[in-house]
Amino acid sequence: MLALFIDEICWVKFMKKIYSFLAISILFVSGLFAQVANLVVDAQGDPNSSGIFAHKGIYNNKHFWVGPVGSNRLAITFSKSNNRWEIIEWYGDTTVTWGLTYDFTSNTDEYPTSGWRFFTVIKEGPALTYSQSEVVESNSDEGRIDDVISIRHNKLKGQGFAGSVGSDLIASNAIVAEYIPFGLTAKAILVSDSLIDLSFEGASKVHNIDTNFTLKFTDVAFTNGGKADSTQNSTITISINFIKRITVAKSGGDYVTVQEGLDSAVNGDVIFIKEGVYTEEKMSLKFGVLNISIFGDGPDKTILQADTTPFTAKSRVLDIGFTSKAVIDGITFQNGNDEVNQRAGGINGGQLIEINNCRILNNRAYMPQGALTYAGGLYCSQLIMTNCEVVGNICDNVGKNNGYGGGVAIQSSDKTHRIENSTFANNYSPLGGAAIANFMGNLEIINCTITDNEVSGNFENAQNPVDGIGGGIWSQDSLWMYNTICWGNKGTLGQDVYTTNGLFSPVNSIVGRYSNYPKDSTKQINGTYKNIDPKLDTLAFNCSPTRTFALLEGSPALDSADENYITSEFDQRGFAIVNGRDIGAHETNNMISLNFDSDTACLDGGELVNMNAYPQNGIFEGEGVSGNSFDPTKITKEGWVVITYKFAAPGCGNYDTKDSIYVKVCAPNNSVKDINALAVSMFPNPTQNELNIYASSNSTMNVMIADISGKMVMNLASLEPRSNVSVESLPNGLYFVTVESEGKTAHLKFVKH
Repeated sequence: MLALFIDEICWVKFMKKIYSFLAISILFVSGLFAQVANLVVDAQGDPNSSGIFAHKGIYNNKHFWVGPVGSNRLAITFSKSNNRWEIIEWYGDTTVTWGLTYDFTSNTDEYPTSGWRFFTVIKEGPALTYSQSEVVESNSDEGRIDDVISIRHNKLKGQGFAGSVGSDLIASNAIVAEYIPFGLTAKAILVSDSLIDLSFEGASKVHNIDTNFTLKFTDVAFTNGGKADSTQNSTITISINFIKRITVAKSGGDYVTVQEGLDSAVNGDVIFIKEGVYTEEKMSLKFGVLNISIFGDGPDKTILQADTTPFTAKSRVLDIGFTSKAVIDGITFQNGNDEVNQRAGGINGGQLIEINNCRILNNRAYMPQGALTYAGGLYCSQLIMTNCEVVGNICDNVGKNNGYGGGVAIQSSDKTHRIENSTFANNYSPLGGAAIANFMGNLEIINCTITDNEVSGNFENAQNPVDGIGGGIWSQDSLWMYNTICWGNKGTLGQDVYTTNGLFSPVNSIVGRYSNYPKDSTKQINGTYKNIDPKLDTLAFNCSPTRTFALLEGSPALDSADENYITSEFDQRGFAIVNGRDIGAHETNNMISLNFDSDTACLDGGELVNMNAYPQNGIFEGEGVSGNSFDPTKITKEGWVVITYKFAAPGCGNYDTKDSIYVKVCAPNNSVKDINALAVSMFPNPTQNELNIYASSNSTMNVMIADISGKMVMNLASLEPRSNVSVESLPNGLYFVTVESEGKTAHLKFVKH
């Protein structure tokens, strides 16, 4: 019995040790689990998937977190079969993959707080997030950084940033900035207790070398002496990507081929492609380059093509990549032919493409097996296009029943696209949007000319005929049109504009035939002008490297643009707007201009009069011309002197214009304002129909009008001092007016157009 009793005592002691060990172990494990933070998940605003995922324990030998209860119970866990972290639907000990997975394989990460595709994951507790981890040198000024980084505190556990709003936490040493390039000064301005704006002043003196800098948050940067986050990690590293300027040239550049230049580029770099024709198959930006700028010497000089002839190439011209942003200027893209990827024979991809002063010509997207195709010329998520020519592009398939966007196709659900001062012509697609197909996003079209594009439809299949809709524009989202010509396109329904479940708002535009879905024959709205012929000339190089449709005499588009919707002072060709702006991409009455600083000059010892002309670099001709000035002392008699200004426009001939100045014998003090001068006001000038002539006289006046040759075309006697004179019957041109009353004379001029 004693032995049994001793054994029992030993057993009790042994069990106490076991219980003590288990209790310590449980406390240890509990303490270990307690140190594992919960996770805060934001699944793109989905309330059933967003919130705090509580840490629950171990599964598949890894920690796991169970999310909020919604339509399903979700969990973040590790998948042995896939060797990666996943968000799954959680049913106790069994799992079903939900489909949103970690972007790379990892079997060691206990805290999967980065790399998720469609949502963000951070640790519960005080934490910092940053709008970006890289800044890029400004294009406009070497060595400068325009980027502003937003640093946010989630304010969990009652903490946040400390300090007064507007203070610089770097200047106060609450944040220590290290390894900032010489010439740059970092500023961390406190916006609120949850937001800091990090910016940079000055210009780096060593802007040709990429580098990193660090920010170290001290305890005083946070309220209650808190730390940056729950792991007390208060240091971040941000990279500075200084722009590299890469030159591609036939000789003397960094690279000979465009592809070599693209391969050498990293984020923010600028590629200059010098004059020449570059024939290369599928020029493409390498993966991971998120923003790039590509500049040519002009679309008439820098030409990128996939082949020497249209529709024979084996690839598109340029592939940007869908996650990248690109600025493109001064290049022609032509003869691309994509028969593999269903879209974009010219330029493909781009989260955002900003393209200016370019030509997109004779590119094709074609699918031999009859699949859906998009965008013969250009395809991207968001488009900003200015001063471009998009002509002769094709989107097609073997069945001719499933292709959209012969010229351009754009698609982004939450962005606004803008196309301005651009010409679309002779583009083709079988189903919709021969010039432009807009799948998603608001589309603004400003001062464009869209004509002679065609959607064919397919009526060969009698059981399932397909209309060709929107020969000019097909849009599934809101379409806003300002001062634009969309007329003369071809199709079977909505030949010029066709919208699907979207808003169409033409403002001061010439629009031909419009339809929408569901079909409604009563909604044939036609903009400001109801299906009126805009009187377009043929597509031509009108003194510019991109082609436009000039307006013929009598066009309703002449000087008819609404000034409230003009965003540029130039037309597609880059010519300034001198008088009223025309509707469309081409400004007719601004090719060349000439004027004097004064309308009169003194014959006897007068000063030189400056002459101003546009475009510059032309030649002044006429009596009294002295360089860019007029010398009245070289004139032999009183009267009008006509000066001619000549301008040679490259590739499209010679142009000239005329203006005049009245030279007279002046008073003894050489003042043109002598006692015999009659004060007269005359308006409007230029005019189309009539002149209002108001003389500062109490008597009647005589009005004589001569053409530029000096021939008298009107002689009106005994008019009232305030009279309206009809000039509607006069041909367009420059005219001289002489007004006499009470022995005094005034000499004026006007333009009839």
